Amino acid sequence: MLPIVRNLITVGESVNFNTATNEELALAYSEILPPNSKELMGLRKKLARIKSSLVKSPNMGWSQFGSLLGREFQESLYKSEK
Repeated sequence: MLPIVRNLITVGESVNFNTATNEELALAYSEILPPNSKELMGLRKKLARIKSSLVKSPNMGWSQFGSLLGREFQESLYKSEK
């Protein structure tokens, strides 16, 4: 299992994505990232795009949030697992 998937499950159990505020969602996505996230290429740009999406869609559901993270980190996540 990819580290981000384990982190998604953990955060998913602690955050209600239907009622969470923007601040709670922003904290959630920072907790979901794998431990080596600072080493991932373009991390700041990816986080900025995620934060921008969260601001535009504050009531984003769990599946939408997971898809957003998946799109941004897809290539980097597979490389980080090796």
